Amino acid sequence: MAVKPAKIILAYLAGLIDGEGCITINKRQRLRHNNLGSNQFKKGKIERKDEYYPDYTLFLIIVQKDRILTDWLKGNFNGSLGLVTSHNDGYHRWVLSSNNALELLKKIKPYLILKREQALIAIEFGKHMNRNLYKRLTEEKTEVREKYYQ
Repeated sequence: MAVKPAKIILAYLAGLIDGEGCITINKRQRLRHNNLGSNQFKKGKIERKDEYYPDYTLFLIIVQKDRILTDWLKGNFNGSLGLVTSHNDGYHRWVLSSNNALELLKKIKPYLILKREQALIAIEFGKHMNRNLYKRLTEEKTEVREKYYQ
């Protein structure tokens, strides 16, 4: 029985991720303004009180010396490309994030070996990913996402 080309591409990507890739959940602090309007600082108005809250994002990343591979990844799986410089060397980086990373991890999961456990954690985290960046997370949801982040 012949293997479908799509499966070969997914298996190849899984090998790249196992050997050269990174599956990560990133945490950063987002700033939310209290939106009091443009006259919020006039005398007698309420003082602006901004707040920070954690935001968690799933990433798939592959870094390569040769740009051909990162261009191929972008062409086949979308994502974004960037250049990373280190000690006068340039490396090409392909990044896929959030729901796109989650859906691709689900497809390559059967082919992963070294990073299979990380993929399973990331897929489980995906069930709790924030769908609305402007809605504040409850303490319970924040704790769940922090657990996956750790």
